[in-house]
Amino acid sequence: LASAEQVRGRVPEWIEAKIVTYEDACREMKAGLRHLDKVRAGFPIDEDCSNHVEACQDISKLYRSLVAFTSSDDDKCKMHKRRIDILEPLVTQLNIAAYDALCKELRFELGEVYRDMMEIKIVQVDSGQKKIKWEKIAELCDGAVKHYRQFARLFQAVPGDPQEAKNPSKVTGIGEEKVRRWYLNARFYCARCLLKRPDPDMANRKVHLNGALEEYRHIVALAEAHPFKEGQFSFDDELRICKEMVALLPSKIERLHMLPSTPSGT
Repeated sequence: LASAEQVRGRVPEWIEAKIVTYEDACREMKAGLRHLDKVRAGFPIDEDCSNHVEACQDISKLYRSLVAFTSSDDDKCKMHKRRIDILEPLVTQLNIAAYDALCKELRFELGEVYRDMMEIKIVQVDSGQKKIKWEKIAELCDGAVKHYRQFARLFQAVPGDPQEAKNPSKVTGIGEEKVRRWYLNARFYCARCLLKRPDPDMANRKVHLNGALEEYRHIVALAEAHPFKEGQFSFDDELRICKEMVALLPSKIERLHMLPSTPSGT
């Protein structure tokens, strides 16, 4: 069994063979899964939480990498679903005070996985590839929003108080630009999910759009209160989109009953 130092935070180097086809990727992935399953068993979560969680994260990375080797949207969703099945049980088992960084990583990745599945389903429906009930897309959207919001709450000055999160001055731990961009990206993706959430009930649709508007306003306020320097962590493009949405969304919400919907209901 590998030591903690050998497995912490990375996929084993011997997996990095030349991979060209889906079959190549599956072969290497199965080898990686066998290794990482041993790691998980060797580091039970109640005895070595950090290494157990990081092994699960590596398994999720293997599935995420495999997605790039298939053109089947259904297969992509199956792989993303496996990532959810691996990661989601962990978030309820971790002590936030002791494992703040891991909790943030898991919440953000789960939001990302749900959002990717939602985007795939929307494209399938709007392109006419497949008929999918709007409730299924809404469920994926809700999953993404839940995890992105839980991620954002981990930066609140007063954990668990949603009102505190609306005040940019109350958000803590975002002094480093890399972390600030991470936080703002979560709010940005959350807003986009709310924009796309289908619902045949116009009253409910307005609730979701107003939720997106609130997210965009929060992002603009925080980004202007804590501007980025020129460099790799620039948020200029996203901030421009947020400002456009703050200007445009109110009129869209007012005219919602007049606007056509897409086949997916978004």
